[in-house]
Amino acid sequence: CKGWKRNYKADVCCFRFSLVVMYALIAVILHWDGDNHVPYLTLDKDLTVDVRHLDGSVEHSDSNYYSSPVAGETVVVHVPLDAAKKMDHAALCFGCYNAAVRVYFENQVLLKEGVGAVKPTGHLICNVPLPQEAWGKSVRIELYQLEDHAASRISHVLVLPAIRSYAYPLLGQRFGFLVFGSMFSISVLLFFYSTFMRIFRIHTEQGMFFSFFCLSTSVWYLGFQGMLYLMIENRTVCAYAEYAALYIMPIPFFGYMRREPVGEKARRLFHTAEKIYIAFFLFSAATEIFTPRDGFITLLTIDHILLLCGCSLVLFNIIRSWKKQYDMSSRILYSGIALSVSFVFLEIFRVILNRYNVSGYHHLWMRLFVNFNFAMLFLLTFTNVLILSYIFRTAEAIRDRAEENQLKRLAYLDILTGIPNRLDCEKHLSQMEEEKRRGYTLLFFDVDHLKKANDTYGHQTGDVLIKATAEALKRVCEGKEGFYGRFGGDEFLACFYQQREADQVCDAFMKEINRYNEQ
Repeated sequence: CKGWKRNYKADVCCFRFSLVVMYALIAVILHWDGDNHVPYLTLDKDLTVDVRHLDGSVEHSDSNYYSSPVAGETVVVHVPLDAAKKMDHAALCFGCYNAAVRVYFENQVLLKEGVGAVKPTGHLICNVPLPQEAWGKSVRIELYQLEDHAASRISHVLVLPAIRSYAYPLLGQRFGFLVFGSMFSISVLLFFYSTFMRIFRIHTEQGMFFSFFCLSTSVWYLGFQGMLYLMIENRTVCAYAEYAALYIMPIPFFGYMRREPVGEKARRLFHTAEKIYIAFFLFSAATEIFTPRDGFITLLTIDHILLLCGCSLVLFNIIRSWKKQYDMSSRILYSGIALSVSFVFLEIFRVILNRYNVSGYHHLWMRLFVNFNFAMLFLLTFTNVLILSYIFRTAEAIRDRAEENQLKRLAYLDILTGIPNRLDCEKHLSQMEEEKRRGYTLLFFDVDHLKKANDTYGHQTGDVLIKATAEALKRVCEGKEGFYGRFGGDEFLACFYQQREADQVCDAFMKEINRYNEQ
């Protein structure tokens, strides 16, 4: 038990160290590659905001931290453009969520997006070409809060060359794009790999659920960060892909978990949770498609509650069965899930604060908290945990299958001679009987005077004679259509499906024996 505890602590430390090294290595590579090839200005700290409430009052803020608007309210963001930092042929780029957007320079409308939208627009990426005369003045962004939609808030306000504005989603987020873009590609390949492994019946169901989870996770994150626009230009498709992935994500996760070596009670609970998430996704999709309401947005709070319940269920099961996990894959999985679940709680709490403006963000720590990306931290940790766990699980399955095949091979192998034994011969004879095979030749023979050799020269000499006979039989029978083996004691058996081969083998075998006797 003490040895197991020492190994467990060493495994956990090694696992944590591996995660840190992996993240650091990717960060170093990205820093070396950098974003220096795209010059840009960051304006997030220069913004001033006015929130026009329904009662006619106006809330002013000298930063991008303001109370969340409700349906019908307007958020006016003033973006100053410093003439000293003038950039020719530039574009103002920013992101916002589920809002109708208008961008003005003085009385000129530069952009109009999402006006009259009743379905999700998701993470809008707005590219606004800036007139040269706007430098030294300011641009006005108006966000109109839509009914039944999440609170509107702009983010990541940058100015960069218009010709390079396509790279906006990557600026400052190359790490996330590299990780989750790679995950998207790998998950597709992993699905085909799992399907291929099905032929050998090695860990296929978990592999398919795992690849599906990685696929939905990567799609959601890429949509959440606006990176889907790099691959798909259609805003509606990006929005639906993002929200559908968010609702689908728990389904393959619980499908994966219930195929883990957990107790029967936990397996039933995970299966029930899987069915609940499937039903909830279908209901949300039906509401989205067949009603005028935005089902995905309207039911988002319920989805968060279900996510909390699911995380609590997993955490409870981890605590309950913590001491029962002895294999490496389970240790990695349960340790990583426990850490990841804590990030989920923090992310949902952050979303609630951000949506309902519980605190008003008057404190610096609260501003940092509501803008911290716990979702990415959770996804990075959790997906890497699943990857490591699945690698160990697959390796264990392959090892177990190899051991099983080795045991089967040994079960049909004669230990002394290294040729097939009686059990193997009887297996082939039974197959011949089932197939009703005809026209075969069956040979039985034994070693003459073996008992006399044992009594006179010892059993080691008798073993030498048996092994020599087996070696001669092996040399002449290999490559022939049939089977052979040691049937027991000094008795051997050979079967040939072709009469001509039987005659050839008999002649060759007697020549081998005569040559051995002469030696």
